[in-house]
Amino acid sequence: MTIIGQIKKITYSLLRILIFRKGRQVCINGQLIRFPIEYSRYYPEGYEIEKQKFIEANCHGMTLDLGAHIGLYTVIMSRLSTVVVAVEPSPKTRKALTNTLFLNNSSNVAIISNAISDKSGISTIFMTNDDVSNANSLFVAGKPHKVNTVCIDSFGVDFNFIKIDIEGAELLALRGASRVLKKVQAMTIEIHPEILESTGQHKSEIWEILDSENASIMHEGKVIDKIEFERITGPFEIQVVFPMHGAEK
Repeated sequence: MTIIGQIKKITYSLLRILIFRKGRQVCINGQLIRFPIEYSRYYPEGYEIEKQKFIEANCHGMTLDLGAHIGLYTVIMSRLSTVVVAVEPSPKTRKALTNTLFLNNSSNVAIISNAISDKSGISTIFMTNDDVSNANSLFVAGKPHKVNTVCIDSFGVDFNFIKIDIEGAELLALRGASRVLKKVQAMTIEIHPEILESTGQHKSEIWEILDSENASIMHEGKVIDKIEFERITGPFEIQVVFPMHGAEK
């Protein structure tokens, strides 16, 4: 760690002890959330508005947060859910997540340290130098670390809502969820085409899995077809609902 980094760490520690024991409250698109002081400026007002609106409208019951990071969506989901299973394999990020959940009294969240893949086992996760990076991945993106993996179906839970933001492992997650996908009612998924293609996968496989369950797929607030889906470039977010999997909130 650099001298500047050490000074920042000491400064935040002192602020946390002397002033911000209860964290710092910020407003993200109308949601008041407390974060540890050192991460309280991470998300700007107006961050991912469409995604948050979709979560607020569809999240209920048993929910799964894949790539929980420092807890923005985990806290929001906890306020709407019976139980949230939050998956975050990075130790430093998981510590920040734990603190965020504590500051927001999110007691209905179970934190899982495994990475999500298409099967249970052992894999390598690549972590960037950022202490709470949201770009840690099962695919080459930083320093390698061994991690235990699980698949969604292995939880043995019929999730009502799933959020997926796992930096290129989204297709693996869906492959390991064949049972859950027959009952889940809504999902939000961040897709990374370049990472997928670098590992011999393609985003079209995600469409095929979702389409096989008669899903309605939306991007930027409107329903899209396969042709429109294929035209989208760069990392992008889709919202997914399963009309045939009717739910009672």
